[in-house]
Amino acid sequence: MRQFPLLSSMSIRDKIVLGTILVAFVFAAFIITYSQSISNVLLNETAKRIFESSSNEINLELQRSYAPVDRATTLLASSQFNEMDNIDDPLLLVPSFSQMLEKLPSATGIQVGSHQGDYFILRYIPEKFLRDKFNAPDDAYFVADYLQKEMKKHIRYFFNNNVEIIGTEALEDTGYDPRIRPWYLDAMASDDSITTSPYVFYFMKEIGITIAKANQNKTLVIATDITLSNIAKKLKENPITHSSASLIHNNQEILAWSGDISPLVQTPDKGLRQRTISELEHPIFSHIGRSEDKDGWLVHRSRLDFSGTITPELIVAIPKDDLLANYLSLKNQMYIISVMLLIMLIAVTWYLAKRISDPLSQLHKSIEDVSNGNFNFTLPDINSNDEVGDLVVALHTMKNSIKQHINDLANAKVAKKKLESELEIARKIQMSMVPGAGNLNLALPEYNIDARLLPAKAVGGDLYIAIALPNGKYFIAVGDVSDKGVPAALFMSRAVSLAKLLVPKSISLSDIVSELNDELAEDNDECMFITFFCAVLDPSDSRLTVACAGHNPPVLIKSSGDVSFIEVEAGSPLGLFENGEYKETQVDFYVGDKLVIYTDGITEAFNEEHEEFSDEKLLETLEESKSVQPINLISEHVLEQVSKFAGNEPQSDDITLFILEKIQNG
Repeated sequence: MRQFPLLSSMSIRDKIVLGTILVAFVFAAFIITYSQSISNVLLNETAKRIFESSSNEINLELQRSYAPVDRATTLLASSQFNEMDNIDDPLLLVPSFSQMLEKLPSATGIQVGSHQGDYFILRYIPEKFLRDKFNAPDDAYFVADYLQKEMKKHIRYFFNNNVEIIGTEALEDTGYDPRIRPWYLDAMASDDSITTSPYVFYFMKEIGITIAKANQNKTLVIATDITLSNIAKKLKENPITHSSASLIHNNQEILAWSGDISPLVQTPDKGLRQRTISELEHPIFSHIGRSEDKDGWLVHRSRLDFSGTITPELIVAIPKDDLLANYLSLKNQMYIISVMLLIMLIAVTWYLAKRISDPLSQLHKSIEDVSNGNFNFTLPDINSNDEVGDLVVALHTMKNSIKQHINDLANAKVAKKKLESELEIARKIQMSMVPGAGNLNLALPEYNIDARLLPAKAVGGDLYIAIALPNGKYFIAVGDVSDKGVPAALFMSRAVSLAKLLVPKSISLSDIVSELNDELAEDNDECMFITFFCAVLDPSDSRLTVACAGHNPPVLIKSSGDVSFIEVEAGSPLGLFENGEYKETQVDFYVGDKLVIYTDGITEAFNEEHEEFSDEKLLETLEESKSVQPINLISEHVLEQVSKFAGNEPQSDDITLFILEKIQNG
């Protein structure tokens, strides 16, 4: 072995200190390099999740504003106005129109135009500033304008909150003709409902759209105005970070954005128009308008699913420093702590090295310590080739072996801690795959949903799914993997991902379950399987379409108070055999009914006497809480009873509880 004279002349104390310093610097360099690389990964992953979440939230808000109004407008045109020829008595329209406006907060007015040129519009004016625009009485809630083309009459009516006339006003004929308006022309040319491009509502001074549909006789067009104020409010009140900015535009014209500058611009003739992106005084959006990049910002652009004819674009811009602020602060703290530890390490190492290099007189004491079983000894710095030198070498060997053993124990402890940390990360990732991260409380227009998932270990194999379908229906499911721990978690993650991919594409519930079974059965050498219960919810129907793959029968709590298990024809669990058959079952589900889906982690929970909680105990527990509101209190009561029954017995299986309540028809 090559000898280095400088090292050979150094004392053991100096060598130990030098080696420690070198190792510390190498480790510090590795940490710095790794932190730089991981920051880029962290930035991209965090940004991706944030952007997807923001886009999903805006899409959901758009659908909440648009879809109910579209359905209501279509329903009016296809029922009340289906065979009407003209607006004979406009006051007969007020009750139905007012109810619709009160139930649809995004709708600001409902209007009817006839082929003879007559026109009627009812607006909802609960706010004082709206009443002031129409010179309405203080107790007015609705204002209606009726224009009779042939008579050249324009009458304005004011109604209170009981839809009673509290005032009328004769106005000058403005010559307004609905038959030349885009919403009227487009609706007359189509058999379906139409949606106009966004435009400025003159009276409201807000941006909105109009949804319109002609009746069957093509004599009347019913139209509803919707403002986009809810979207603008959401963008302003829910910024992603304190410096982020969000914008929605249609063909470069701004519909809503998170800033304080109005999206409207006054025209030379004192009218109003939409502001374009290039006119915004914002450091990032002005660059986007010129198709230029801006350093230091992350920008995400995605099309929103608004309607078949309008697909506005969402632009979200976030400063990179905002996303990495906490990480950079933590990294700087880590650097400071590392420097302090390095200084302490050098001082401690110097002290220990000096102790090891004590004079030769300490050798006898060290040997006595060894003979007494004390291996935590220091050796003098003796460089000789005699018996004492050989003894020092032997003691060094023994001491190194002991230190290695201690290091191995320490490394094992570190490895265990690392494994625990990785399992915790895996748990968080897994829980993020189910809505609400394992604790979902969701209020839909027609349903209330409360779902809980409690893994028995750090990760588990239970799952639940809740997906809104493009056709306005909803898909829900609960599953239980045959194992627990990491294998079950991986199988569960695969099942959830496949379900989210297959559900929007499949035609029927049986097709969904069959395709999911075939995918899970492929290359399933470990023969893992999932019991699975799923349902499709149609808000307009008083029935559920359900399918079962070897899962526990759910419990139906009727509005009348009856509590019982649902008899469902069950196929084999998913993943065991390909080409399995799964039949659909129709279950009556009326307003006030509740469906309770669960996994066997509840009914097979053991107490200290090894007794099961059982199906009967579950029915008793639901009987006790069947009338409790809201439904999350039912979930808490069931889980509390299971925990109380188990006592000090550890949880033996994953627990999932999913409660669905129908609150109104769609």
